[in-house]
Amino acid sequence: MKTIYKKLLFLMLMLPFSVLAQSTLDGVVVDFKTKQPLPGVNVVVQGAQSGTSTDFDGKFKLSKIKSGDKLVFSFVGYKNQTVSYSGQKSLTVSLEEDANLLQEVVVQVGYGSVKKKDATGSVSVLSTKDFNKGSNVTAENLLNGRVAGVTVNTSGAPGSGS
Repeated sequence: MKTIYKKLLFLMLMLPFSVLAQSTLDGVVVDFKTKQPLPGVNVVVQGAQSGTSTDFDGKFKLSKIKSGDKLVFSFVGYKNQTVSYSGQKSLTVSLEEDANLLQEVVVQVGYGSVKKKDATGSVSVLSTKDFNKGSNVTAENLLNGRVAGVTVNTSGAPGSGS
């Protein structure tokens, strides 16, 4: 009889630990409009060191999270989204594009990169309207003659086979 009471007492003492146990969350992050998975989205537990990023299929897995934790989803060109974790086993998050972030352009300069506002010298902008003018058979024809002072030369370029 004493062993039954001991076992019951042990179970009663262990019950709070199982309630406070940390769990694992599986989920997927998709684009709000197209519902396509987004690879490379950062998933971070707010105020903690733990986090992960989504794989090629937009899937992620977070472990050691507790009920009440806030998960922050961030991706370049999309609005950040914060979701409260309430013990669910799986989660689907839709990120919406942020038009303001898409306005910030990075221009490749030699072997580095610089933001448009930090660039010295002249900066030109080409839009899709510029590309739709005339017949463009190759990628070089898209740029050649569209911007003053730019000459496109493909001989010896990486990937050209020369």
